[in-house]
Amino acid sequence: MNNAGIPRLFTSISLIGNGSQMKEEPLRQIARDWLDDTFAQFKKHMEFEIFHGKGPLTKHLRKKFQGQDLFSVPNYKRVNVEPDIAGIVISQKTGQKLWIIAEVKGNGDSVSQADRRQAKDYAEATSAFRAFLISDGPLGRDVSIDLQNGLHSFIGMFENGQKGICYLEFIRYLEKTGQFINNKVLG
Repeated sequence: MNNAGIPRLFTSISLIGNGSQMKEEPLRQIARDWLDDTFAQFKKHMEFEIFHGKGPLTKHLRKKFQGQDLFSVPNYKRVNVEPDIAGIVISQKTGQKLWIIAEVKGNGDSVSQADRRQAKDYAEATSAFRAFLISDGPLGRDVSIDLQNGLHSFIGMFENGQKGICYLEFIRYLEKTGQFINNKVLG
């Protein structure tokens, strides 16, 4: 279990190199299913959905929710971003609605600084409870340095509704085994 009480469904290992690669579209679906499994114990205000190419979250929220259902969504007025995957869970402890977002990068390419910045910007716009950058490739050298310097931190929301420093989580999908692991570089 991690510090948010969520069971770890993947193994943490360190990797260097390309490994297998897959297109981004099927990886988004696999990642959405993984998020469903990872957060299965949470009640959902909004199920995990793939938003790539569907427009900003604000547009979707206004179509889906009315009145208090809309107003109770954190940052509902300013989530003018389009992450690959987003969902809203409800804290079992406090009833607080919490964003979980994921940006997905496929094709086996190294995760770049631009990828990190994009995912971090989406996490910050939503004040995400949890935010992921899911890829099938390794972290780029510059991103590894960024992680050591804390450049993956963002202002997110805790289960009690308080805002504070949270960290973008880098996850790697291994197509050969179907595993999700912490994406780290040796060194």
